[in-house]
Amino acid sequence: MKPIPKSILILSIVLFPLITNAQVIVYKTYEDFQNKIGEKYDDYKSGGYKRIVLMKDGKKVRLDMKSMWGFTYEDALFRIHAPYGQCVRVLALGKVCYYENGMAHLSMIKNKSKSGESLGGWHCYISKTISSELRPFPYTMVAKSRRDLNAFKAANSEYDRLFECIEKDYSYLNVRPCVDKFNAEEE
Repeated sequence: MKPIPKSILILSIVLFPLITNAQVIVYKTYEDFQNKIGEKYDDYKSGGYKRIVLMKDGKKVRLDMKSMWGFTYEDALFRIHAPYGQCVRVLALGKVCYYENGMAHLSMIKNKSKSGESLGGWHCYISKTISSELRPFPYTMVAKSRRDLNAFKAANSEYDRLFECIEKDYSYLNVRPCVDKFNAEEE
């Protein structure tokens, strides 16, 4: 699978939802996202653990998030953390991709607010590319996410400067500026 150039990906994320009448476009696979092949829905209604409720032709449609790669809502791109069926919002593309809790961001977009409600899931995540495995940052002493993140750090020394900035403060308020700084650095 050949990755999309970052400039085209950013334009796709921003412009494609604006060109269509749909508020929500669901992509079953990453390849569907690359090729702009998605199921269109009129609006986002609500979400919960592993499921979202969308509107289509005036009717509610319940979707299992484990059955999709991701979706756009208004101008925001969301991916699915596959093992848990939870959505995450894409916030940064670069040397590292950065995501935050999707349910909180869906709530913020829907309610046009600066804060949102989350029904669970981790606060923030990273991945090497837009299509690679998501790695959640542990916000409590969750052993599995801590082990997974430590394994990611050990296998990817090119991210050492990012993790030096984070200094084990895995709050999204700390991680987000560290990701921005890391992505802005020269290679």
